[in-house]
Amino acid sequence: MADRLPLYDTHAHFYTADAAAYPIDPTGAREGEAALVHRIMTDPGTPERVFALWDAAGVAAGAAVQYNTAYKTDNRYAIRIAQEHPGRLGTVVILKAGDPATPAALAGMAAAGGVTGLRLVGFSDEAGRFEFLEGAAALATWAAAERLGLVIVLMIRLKPDESPEPALRRVADLAAAFPAARIVIDHAGWPGAMPESDAAGLTPAHRALAEARTVSLKITSLNFARFEREGIAADRFVRAAADLYGAGRLMWGSDFGNTLTDYALLADKARRSAALLGEAERRAYLHYSGAALFAQKAD
Repeated sequence: MADRLPLYDTHAHFYTADAAAYPIDPTGAREGEAALVHRIMTDPGTPERVFALWDAAGVAAGAAVQYNTAYKTDNRYAIRIAQEHPGRLGTVVILKAGDPATPAALAGMAAAGGVTGLRLVGFSDEAGRFEFLEGAAALATWAAAERLGLVIVLMIRLKPDESPEPALRRVADLAAAFPAARIVIDHAGWPGAMPESDAAGLTPAHRALAEARTVSLKITSLNFARFEREGIAADRFVRAAADLYGAGRLMWGSDFGNTLTDYALLADKARRSAALLGEAERRAYLHYSGAALFAQKAD
């Protein structure tokens, strides 16, 4: 049945109570540093726990996105669990684009196995530029990810009242400069009811970026929560995004680990957000688009 189509979760965070092997760095945690450590130690998000949630919600597989809140750029746990569960997980690591050591580190991780993507994260600087989209060192990281065949996932962090427009327009330039790179915009580039957004939540830059055929949007629980606050219907946004990008360039992610909501509800909202899509479009958005990018490939 369409409403129980097996999902592919492109955005799940995993974390372990084994703090001796995998030390927790809670610096900057939104919920508070002590609260984060307590949650990880008492209710860890291990594969055993997450897979049980997935099974109950009809999720076939997914991506283990490095849990920046707890581990920053120490990717060892996320890589290990993907290596242990190659049929169910691919890992998206986080490294600093501007670090000259990143290309070599990324190559080593890719060679070891389990890694299918690189996530670049950051706020804009005083000039409004994002470090992971600018500069020679950052571009060397982009070139390395393209050469290794890893998906580049962009987490554009916005300051209060900051528009995603400049960053999204820069992504279009980079898509042209790295034509073999597959690029995914985390949280769909923060669509919503800002002055430049239309009724579906899309900005002119979202519309312009649709012309870059290697760019996809990851729609997550954070987007659904914002849509609810701002009176935007999630299914209407997904329909509008599919009209622009094609459903094959849309994917869903739960944000499990940061979004502390019952997982069954997260999966249900994903399915309901696809209500205005056709059957083939639903299958692409809820499963095949994400799996094609983040699943580990058989040797």
